[in-house]
Amino acid sequence: MDHQSSFLRGILILVTAMWLSAPVAAEELKPYKYAKVFKGAEGEVITLVPLEPRGDNQFLIKFHRVEGDWDDRILLHERKLYDGKEDYTLKDQNYVSLVMRRGSYSVYPKGSRKELNVFFSEEESKNVDVLGIVEAFRKQR
Repeated sequence: MDHQSSFLRGILILVTAMWLSAPVAAEELKPYKYAKVFKGAEGEVITLVPLEPRGDNQFLIKFHRVEGDWDDRILLHERKLYDGKEDYTLKDQNYVSLVMRRGSYSVYPKGSRKELNVFFSEEESKNVDVLGIVEAFRKQR
């Protein structure tokens, strides 16, 4: 087998392995028992579901009633903490969709023309079905 054929075969094996492993990773998602719900002034709802182990700083974020491509979508994010700030970045991308500065949260859904300021809703946070959000994330993939 020549070098080019060997290289192409290796690429094919790598792509196949990545494709086969993606559903397994989604099935292994284990939510923390509590979630946080944030609401916007125009009925927007952002739900953050922390994933176990908590030290990995991974979250599912559900976007509801937002302008743009992410309306009614659940996306995997990674939280980065620094200097009392929080950035929630779309997993494996360099897109920050949620930030916390001085106790205030702002959301930047992809495709939206504006920043969305949201406020914590303790009442709605108590009623989140975290397992349902993980299952919906699995189905949408």
